[in-house]
Amino acid sequence: MRGRAFQSNFAMGILDEEAHGRVDLEVYTGSLGDAVNGIPSTLGSFRRRAGFIDEGAPKFQDTACRLIPFRRSAGDQLMIEMGEGYARFRSPDGAPVMDGGDPYEVVTAYPHTAVAGLGFDQSNDVLYLTHKSRTLAPQLLQRHGATDWSYGGLDTRNGPWRTENGDKALTIAASALTGTVTLIANFAAFTAEMVGEKIRLRLADGQPSCSSWTPATDYKANELVQSDGKLYVAPGSDKKSGTAAPIHDAGSVSDGAMFWTFLSDGAGVVQISAFTDATTVTAVVLNTLPGWVISSDRAKVTSPASVAFVASSRWAFGAFSERLGWPGHIALTDDDRVALSGSRSEPGVYHLTRVGGYGPDYLDFYPGQGSGRVLDDDAIRKPIRGGGDPIEWLAPAGPLMFGTTSRQGVIMASTLEDPLTPADNRARTVASGGGCSDVAPAIAHDGVLFAPRGGRGLSFIKATSEAGVQDADLALFVEDLVSERVAGIVWAANPDKVGWIWTQQGSLLAVTYQPKQNQFGWARQPLPGGFKVESAAVITDGDGRDVLWLAVIREKDGETQRRIWRQAARWRDGDGLDQIVYLDGCKFYTGAAVSTLDGLEHLAGETVRVFGNEGTLIFDAVVTGDGEISTPEGSTLTKACVGLRYLWMAESLPLDVGGPGETAGALQRVLKVTVYLADCVEAEVSFGDGPKETEGGKPWATNPVPVSQVFKCSVGGATGRDARWRVQTDDCWPVTLRAVRASVQTDD
Repeated sequence: MRGRAFQSNFAMGILDEEAHGRVDLEVYTGSLGDAVNGIPSTLGSFRRRAGFIDEGAPKFQDTACRLIPFRRSAGDQLMIEMGEGYARFRSPDGAPVMDGGDPYEVVTAYPHTAVAGLGFDQSNDVLYLTHKSRTLAPQLLQRHGATDWSYGGLDTRNGPWRTENGDKALTIAASALTGTVTLIANFAAFTAEMVGEKIRLRLADGQPSCSSWTPATDYKANELVQSDGKLYVAPGSDKKSGTAAPIHDAGSVSDGAMFWTFLSDGAGVVQISAFTDATTVTAVVLNTLPGWVISSDRAKVTSPASVAFVASSRWAFGAFSERLGWPGHIALTDDDRVALSGSRSEPGVYHLTRVGGYGPDYLDFYPGQGSGRVLDDDAIRKPIRGGGDPIEWLAPAGPLMFGTTSRQGVIMASTLEDPLTPADNRARTVASGGGCSDVAPAIAHDGVLFAPRGGRGLSFIKATSEAGVQDADLALFVEDLVSERVAGIVWAANPDKVGWIWTQQGSLLAVTYQPKQNQFGWARQPLPGGFKVESAAVITDGDGRDVLWLAVIREKDGETQRRIWRQAARWRDGDGLDQIVYLDGCKFYTGAAVSTLDGLEHLAGETVRVFGNEGTLIFDAVVTGDGEISTPEGSTLTKACVGLRYLWMAESLPLDVGGPGETAGALQRVLKVTVYLADCVEAEVSFGDGPKETEGGKPWATNPVPVSQVFKCSVGGATGRDARWRVQTDDCWPVTLRAVRASVQTDD
């Protein structure tokens, strides 16, 4: 029996071998048995990915580096190369930012062993940095000018705090309200490791009894008043108040007639400076402690230095320190807050700054007034289900998403539209749970791409007010493909909606994801020359295209070799031939006519492809030990792209020409394959182990142009029970597979 198998949809990319007989699956008709170095399109085609441009070596060859995007705006982006104690910068076109004749760099405190674990988020010119180990204090990297950056510690103000003590029998007192004081506890409160930590102290009995500020009222010198829940004093002589109530929280401000000095909101903050013993330490007062002498007729303030802070059980230790650990993750939210995940001692707790409570060098975690009054704009602290489940990541995907070792979800108010407040916030589990790995997620389609617990696979979650929750297991049909543990995920939205995944073994994968079309098409992306991926990141170029950058590594001749690669733009119909970049690790030359090219020392001894003179001179050459190649005799180059050839390949699933299940497993012989290709110069078509038939590939005497072509090939494959066609090329041209029709002879 003769029949035809026609396929015009490859949007789902690879389908695992275990499902190769599952013709009943909805995804089957749009899948391939293998897909290499291509991008499955939402419209169904399978397009060769563009090549990678070699942007040179990182600073060190013997230690790892990390790529981190810097995104000030759509038109102001840089790629940061961070390695052993340094940060360097590159523009979107790959050029390093120079300081004189050398790459500009900033000294950092991160060893190369730490850079892979960095978490980050950005506000304007400030990049906030945390580390997932929770052992390194937060830092910031700030741009002041093109070659003027600073690196330093991130100040956290007014917190964040651990839970306030609830045992009234455990108290702490201070010898004074300002300056350097002695803290005395009635229990073993302190250790030597606590030097540098902060403590928040509140009055045992709340605010003192005093009048509220009122306008046009006579006040005595040093009289104490309450306003906006805070305490103020009027130094100087007796005066009549004005009309503007004091609401400030630092310094002295006039009410229109007299100045009021802020004293306290009912709480003070101290920082331990020296350890004496378990009940006694020395501390420096950062925010004035509350405590006053009250006269019989009016509340007045005497010198704070002469007043002690009476023993109180209302105290709280800071949430982060060398002893307790540091925040593991950071995210800037749409509520104008900054979120930090919990420390090593409280791994399941999240903290959010007060609204707008962050700047170029600080985060403000003001928790509310010491009197107990908490406003909606104040900081937030809350554990996720008791706080014992470690937070593995935070992601500002519209609402603030989180992942823990047992669940994933959203930190939200009563609804997604309501702002987060101290009284209205909760960690809501979405999707089916299951837990996450500690791999940083990628924000995509206002949701999150993440690696599930164990690190194998890829999932998506999104919380919406309309649909509730969207979730998808994107590795459902490619379990073998994602059998290696995921090391990182990045997202390139424009133009192809592609998630790029690299594994701990250095393999690179791509998945085109379009949730509205329920498409998640996978393809393998093996790099030539034995290169593996060590890090990846995405920034936007001047054309608005999201560009994938790779830090790649390989072992060559017993030595480690590291390079920085940037993906070229894919060729489109109408582009010039000088825009064709379909070689990996490639270098460019433009200039006077030459017969030799140099600067290829890292490729010494390897065969490279040369795409020269806009396609009129194409040849292979072996790079000499000096890093040079020579043109064929009598020829010269004025333009050239030189790099490593890489395979693009699409292979079908077992053919089923008689309808679902009719001829599966029967003896089959492919007689002819008709392949519809776009933007193509040449390709090879074959069946099984049969001979390959090459279409195109004419001598380069004329200038070839990629065009849409229909290849009709009599491939003459052997008879077998697993009939498949294959289309491939490793030359330096683009190619897009649109459809394949196979004529098959079947014997029952």
